[in-house]
Amino acid sequence: MNTFGRAIREYRIKSDKTLAEVAEILNVRVSFLCDIEQGRRSPLSPMLLKRFCDALCADEKKLLQLASKEKSCVEIPLGPKGIINEMAFALARHVHSNTIDDGTAEKILNILKGPQSNGESILGAPEK
Repeated sequence: MNTFGRAIREYRIKSDKTLAEVAEILNVRVSFLCDIEQGRRSPLSPMLLKRFCDALCADEKKLLQLASKEKSCVEIPLGPKGIINEMAFALARHVHSNTIDDGTAEKILNILKGPQSNGESILGAPEK
């Protein structure tokens, strides 16, 4: 059993739900959910993970982190904004082709995380 699968199982048991009950909530087969818990399948998609977390009061951020450690690809639903989608695709292409060095990746991550604790944005301009 992998870490993600173990966490999913622990949340399910803590919520006093059976595999069948959770599978019904997610609209998936019991065998599918069992395979995820046992680590025989990749973690839940973001959409299913959100439904799981909402139904079982699970920590979505924690489960997303666990899923990302075990998954080699990430599914992200894109919105209607063209430039945002373009940025996401550009980042994905660079990650896939391994053309981003650690320093650049860290800068991008810091920008996406938001302002620093000193009140300045990561770009150096004061917060308004």
